Parts: sequence; C-alpha cells; structure tokens
Amino acid sequence: LDDNKYYFESTLDNLNVSIDVYEKAIRSNVYITKLYETNKGNKVENNAKFEVYDNSNNLVGSYITLNGIASFDLYYGNYVVKQVYGLDGYKYVDDFNITIGDNKDINITLINKAIKGSLEVLKFGEEFNITNERFYYEMVTLDALFNLEVLESNYYDKNDVFTFRTYDDGIYIFDDLPVGRYLLKEIESSNNNLIDNNSYEIVISSFDLDEKITIYNYLPKSNLLINIY
Repeated sequence: LDDNKYYFESTLDNLNVSIDVYEKAIRSNVYITKLYETNKGNKVENNAKFEVYDNSNNLVGSYITLNGIASFDLYYGNYVVKQVYGLDGYKYVDDFNITIGDNKDINITLINKAIKGSLEVLKFGEEFNITNERFYYEMVTLDALFNLEVLESNYYDKNDVFTFRTYDDGIYIFDDLPVGRYLLKEIESSNNNLIDNNSYEIVISSFDLDEKITIYNYLPKSNLLINIY
C-alpha cells in the first residue's frame, strides 16, 4: 500500500481533480549464508552458486557467494532456489522455496554435508610351518600398524594423520572417510614379518566411494649354501 498522503482542492471552477498515485512493488532482500562441515566445525564457503526460478520455471538470476554470503532481491511472489555449484566432495542442498509477501529481509543459512566413503585394509603376512619333516610358508592374517595421512581434503587439514591397526584378524575398515586423497603407510609389523616400506595413495571420490587394498608382508629369508664333498 501507498502510505503517502495526497492533498487536493475541489472548487466550483475545478470540479474534476486528477491525482497520480504510485505504488511501490513489494520487494525483499535475500541473504543466503553458505557453510560446509569439516572435522573442526563449519566454515564459510565461497563461490557456491545458486539459481533462482519463478513459478513459471523461468530463471530469475544466478548468484555466487562472496565471504560465504549470496545476496539478491526478489519481488512479490514464489520462487525456487537451486544450488548448482559447490565444493568437491559435498552434497548440494535440496531445492527450496522462497515466498516474498512483504518487504522484510530474508536470511537463510545452509550447510553442505560431506560425502563420505570407506577404506578397507586387508593385511597378510608369512608364517613358517614344519609338518612331517617338511617346512613351508603360509599366508595368514597379520596384525600391523598403519598411518593414513591426508594429502588433499576439504574436510580435513592437509597432513592430518590417523593411526590404526588391523589386529590379528588382519582387517581394518575406515568408515565415514570423506572424499579426498590419502597416503597409506605401514609403520609396524608383527610375527617377525618385515614392514612393507611402500606408500599407497588412496583416492576417495564422489564416483568411487569405497576402496579396498590388500597388503602382504614377508618373513626375512637368507640363502643357504651346502657344499658336499
């Protein structure tokens, strides 16, 4: 509604009075605060992109976060907001509706959740056996200690390290491992098996969330030379 007051005068000489009245369209400022989760709490996300559509599915505008905030204004009506770009390894927020019915500002806070996969480590080592005057080597599950170092991740800090062991059953499953690049390295073996000095790069991606790796250790061996005279 127009809150202005309009004054006019009607006289015998001027019975027909014309007044122009201008109404302002209802419009609201919209502020979207965009965050993403990490292991140390939520952080602001820059360059997240949103598209706004009207009731007829016409694109009204595209907006990108700066310092974690995308701001724009909308006129009276109903709209749908879609997230179309964001950090790698995170789920986009679901489409949501905005209704503009007055001139009040609208503040919305959105948090993207990390996409998580898993890493299964299988560990085997050699065991020396003697039966019926015969000796042989057999592969068995092995208890070993590992470091998993973060090479690249939006969820963890680079060079964060997680330590775990496979225990006697030779298996460890790292659940809820966020998308990223990691380096797996053995730091302790058991049952006299030599440590595997190789480093293994592990990639958890949005297209391949579950990784599995099998690592083998071996007993130290020497050469025996028998001279017969």
